[in-house]
Amino acid sequence: MVTLAKPKRSASPKGRILGTRVPALFPAKGPVSALVYGEAPGPNGADKSGIPFFGDRAGRPLYEALEEEARCRFTRPIDDVRWDGAALRAAEIRPIVSDAALSNAYQICPTDDGEHFRAPSKAELSSPENVKRVRSELAKARKRGLHTVIVLGRTADWLLGTHLGLRDDASIVYHQITHPSPLGLMGMAKRAGKGVRVSAMKEQWQKDFRRMLRSRP
Repeated sequence: MVTLAKPKRSASPKGRILGTRVPALFPAKGPVSALVYGEAPGPNGADKSGIPFFGDRAGRPLYEALEEEARCRFTRPIDDVRWDGAALRAAEIRPIVSDAALSNAYQICPTDDGEHFRAPSKAELSSPENVKRVRSELAKARKRGLHTVIVLGRTADWLLGTHLGLRDDASIVYHQITHPSPLGLMGMAKRAGKGVRVSAMKEQWQKDFRRMLRSRP
C-alpha cells in the first residue's frame, strides 16, 4: 500500500476557498457496488483538487481504506507529495477507483467569506439543484450494480438517510459512520474512554469502513 504524506497547510494563494464544483468520482468502467458520501469538499483538499476527499484531512483514512480493499490506486506515486489538494493537483496525481464511487452531500465547499469553512445548511442540502444531482448520482450507480451506500457523519446522513429516504430503502444496504475528520476521530476517542489514542480510533474507523464496503444485501 502507498503511504500517504503527512498533511500540511494548503499551497493555494492566501488559502482562499475557490468554490470549486466537485463532481462525484466514478470508476471509468465496471461495477459500482458502493457509493460513499461525505459532507462537502474541504477548503484545503477537494476545493483545490476538484476530486472528492482528495487532499482533505478526512480523506486520508478514507483513501487508505480504499487502497487496503484494492478499490483505489493513484496515477503516479504519491509518497513524496504533500497531502494537500493544490499540491496533488500540481503534481497531476489523481485517484483511480474501482467498484466504488465517491461524492459529497453538498458539491461546493460552504463558506460565508471565502476563507472559512462552515457546514452546509439544510436549505442548501435540500435545494432542488442539489437533490437532483444526488438522485442522478444514485441512479447512475444503481445502473452499475449499487447495493451499498455509506454516509460519513450526520450531515450526509440527514440528506441521504432522512431527506431522500435511503435508510428505509429495502434495495440498499445503508450505513452511517463517524466522519473521519480529526474532530470526528477525537470524538470517537473521547467516547472510547480515557487514554484511548486518536490513532487507534483511526484504525478502528478504517476497520469499520472496510467492513461496510464489503457488506451485501
